Amino acid sequence: MSLREQGRACTCGIVIAELLQGSRSEKDSDLALSLSETTKVLEDSLGAWEEAGRLAALMRRKGQALSLVDCYLAALAVENGAAILSLDKHFTIISRQFPLELHS
Repeated sequence: MSLREQGRACTCGIVIAELLQGSRSEKDSDLALSLSETTKVLEDSLGAWEEAGRLAALMRRKGQALSLVDCYLAALAVENGAAILSLDKHFTIISRQFPLELHS
């Protein structure tokens, strides 16, 4: 049973926007939009954006220039007690410096 079927999956607006941006067809767009109907959507958070800025600065000082979006997703996940499920290796790098849980 998938995390979504178990009611344990969540997403946020910026992930839906990124999926829409990468859509190659109307079917892909519809699938991305349906995510908000079938998955809990985390609310945008000023605190997570602030933490993302601090995290991005920390990572840059350590020689890792990471996207602000990835830092925001990590901060939002931590704020909501959620784990990140992604193939993006940046989250592994972030988890070494930040209390981010990764779902394998």
